[in-house]
Amino acid sequence: MTSDYVDPATCSGCHADIAASYAETGMAQAFYAATPQAMAHLGAETTFEHRKSGRSFQIVRHDDAYFMRRHETGPDGSPVNVFEKRIDYVMGSGNHARTYIHQYPNGKLIEMPVGWYSENDGFLAMSPGFDASVNADFRRELGFDCIGCHNGLSTVRDRTFKRSEDPLLTGDLSGGIGCQRCHGPGRNHVEAVASGADGDAIRQAIFNPSHASRDRQVEVCMQCHLETTSRRLPYSVARYDRGPFSYAPGEPLQDLILHFDYPKGVKEDRFEIAHAAYRLRKSSCFLNSEMTCTTCHNPHSVVRGEAAKTYFTSACKTCHADSALAQIPNHSNATDCQTCHMPKRRTDDVVHVVMTDHYIQRTLPRGNLLAPLNEITEGTDNVYRGPVEPYYQAQIGSDPEDQLYLAVAQVTQRTNLQAGTEELRELIEQHQPEQADFYFQLAEAYWSQQKLAEALPWYQEAIKRDPQHLIAMRNYATVLAEAGRHSEAEQVARQALEIAPNDPKGLNNLGDILVTLGRATAAIPVLTKSLVGDPDSPEALQNLARAYGETGDTAKAVEAARQAIRVRPDFAIAHNTLANVLVEQRQFAEAEQAFRKALELDPNSAVAHYNYANLLVALERLPAAERHLREALRIAPTMAAGHRNLGNLLGMRGDALGAERLFRRALEIDPNDPESHYNLGNALAAQQRIPDASQSYRRAVELRARYDQARVNLAITLYTLGDETTAREEAAKISDPVLRGRAQQAMVSPQ
Repeated sequence: MTSDYVDPATCSGCHADIAASYAETGMAQAFYAATPQAMAHLGAETTFEHRKSGRSFQIVRHDDAYFMRRHETGPDGSPVNVFEKRIDYVMGSGNHARTYIHQYPNGKLIEMPVGWYSENDGFLAMSPGFDASVNADFRRELGFDCIGCHNGLSTVRDRTFKRSEDPLLTGDLSGGIGCQRCHGPGRNHVEAVASGADGDAIRQAIFNPSHASRDRQVEVCMQCHLETTSRRLPYSVARYDRGPFSYAPGEPLQDLILHFDYPKGVKEDRFEIAHAAYRLRKSSCFLNSEMTCTTCHNPHSVVRGEAAKTYFTSACKTCHADSALAQIPNHSNATDCQTCHMPKRRTDDVVHVVMTDHYIQRTLPRGNLLAPLNEITEGTDNVYRGPVEPYYQAQIGSDPEDQLYLAVAQVTQRTNLQAGTEELRELIEQHQPEQADFYFQLAEAYWSQQKLAEALPWYQEAIKRDPQHLIAMRNYATVLAEAGRHSEAEQVARQALEIAPNDPKGLNNLGDILVTLGRATAAIPVLTKSLVGDPDSPEALQNLARAYGETGDTAKAVEAARQAIRVRPDFAIAHNTLANVLVEQRQFAEAEQAFRKALELDPNSAVAHYNYANLLVALERLPAAERHLREALRIAPTMAAGHRNLGNLLGMRGDALGAERLFRRALEIDPNDPESHYNLGNALAAQQRIPDASQSYRRAVELRARYDQARVNLAITLYTLGDETTAREEAAKISDPVLRGRAQQAMVSPQ
């Protein structure tokens, strides 16, 4: 069907007047290139200071291109972490707001952190969801739905997209919503005109919403204007057998997408920016009449200012006649129904926007509807947790497929995760659906609960049904790695790259796995290729820093880690990696600063506490090192290396028994760690338990044949126990001549 769309300009050939008036509407201006003319709204307002994150933003012009620049202020007052990306597109007509978009060469689109708002003659502020100390910065990727409702997509209509792939939209995306978004593909209509067909045939060759049933009329608008909430719920789940841009006006909207809502009584008076249809459908006017969106709105034109009051009041009077209004106090000369019954309000989710509330109410809501609001950042303490209910589709009932989608709605944004996971599993096992995404969503639900063993077979089932499911393949590799099955993870990651050889995320996955497997040299070209596709991936830069660090190229490791931090200043892991490499370079003061920053950003990073403790030991600040090791173990009780190193600290201060307990705990977690066996031997020897110590040293050298220090102690303990022959045999195996001589000397005069 996508090939039946025509060039949007074709319509104006016969419908010049409508095309001209429609060009002035917000829909027509919903998405456009960031040309100097389009960016004229900025005026002198080009900077914004975001106090919560400590970041400064500026929109700058280079020739005919515009860029958004971000920086932080360093300790000496100079700019640090300077980052700049070109503004390629503007999303939003500017009636309420404008969002700035960057398009990467591979088609990835990101929403920039600062937007423009029309209130008070226009100003810059953080885009919705960015007003927090830690935010998405320049990393929020735009999905199919976001672009699809602001862009006519005339340049990508002929490509078949799947929801199992990333939303990469290459080419020129200039152009807002066009005629065919509401009237459907125009090719048959155009060809009917060209063939000289009669008027009826021409009209029947294209969809006209005004001739459709009420539901089909309203659904044309609701494809973009129905969002029950922008909060985590979800508000909708698209059917898995439909492409993201496949809706054809005139078909039931539920054939493409199913909508969901909170249970009745939960957050009933919320007012959000995409709430026009949702609020209208609550209104008695809508519920008790045959009104549609076009009862009040002419989609082909727009009226503003005083003319709008007259226009919309006349729409009200098509049902509420003057004679009836005369019976109501103060309504005999009604000329402005909207101010009282559809007032302008500040939206709860986009707090810098004021717009008309489409919930038609008898009395004006109480309070100052225009009062400033603080943006609410969803977190563990205020996110909704509970059931998700169907909205609008009354026919969601016993149909197995719709029940599956209802179960998916419970888990896809973790709203009703535990109960929804079991419900989805039962339905899948009962009905064995063909679509891979049901299995994929179940796997994701288990993963989000860190139930890795339960997640893995469901990823396998998803891939079995759709071997080209790129996202399932990528995530399957990630979960295998998290489960410690790195060799299998590598194999799956390579299979994902067979589907998309240049996929930056897949390449980063593989590089991460290779570094973990100790194959840093092999990881470097993989991660470098990932950065060709996505040069601003902090994850790939951080993994590249790890890889260079493992190969001993500390200069390149520092460079990659600093670049990761420049892209994402609040990336705690990258600060930790930078600190580790700086330790290798013996730049201890700067390394300590980096560790402190990592822990400031993520106080619950067990790895950062552990690594910082190692630096503190090197600096001989042992009490501080012990505090950080104990904190690491509080966060991650199964960190074997943490128990081992804390045991070493206790041993250094003479607590051999306490050290022994910690070494034994380390070996419960990792029985094959030679260092823990060696250290346990030292703790036992300090307690004069020589036979036990000798056994620990022997186990250490069995696990690591060239563990010279452990073999020295083994030889000495064997000699002490009277087994001189075996002791000398072990001493002879010591590869380091200095240590070998020390062992031989000890057997002459054992200490």
